[in-house]
Amino acid sequence: MNLFGFSPSLRTVLKKEFAAFLEQSGSELTSEFLIPEVLRTIITTNQGTAKVIPTESVRFGVTYPEDKEATEKNIKKLITEGKYPQHLRG
Repeated sequence: MNLFGFSPSLRTVLKKEFAAFLEQSGSELTSEFLIPEVLRTIITTNQGTAKVIPTESVRFGVTYPEDKEATEKNIKKLITEGKYPQHLRG
């Protein structure tokens, strides 16, 4: 899993890359506009840089309905370990 933080200047590049993506793959129902691919393009074309901050934390998420049970189990474990509060707030 990736967590990104961006400066406002990225909007210009994202708009350009998204337009190109739509032109190339926009009609494909399973196509995805992947932010890591955009970052790769930005870095390899010298339009910007990226800083990686490593972490020891284990991440999980819900992408498919089948992920729900494991995610609930992981959240309960983190609550029990005191890493997450009992009541999460949005």
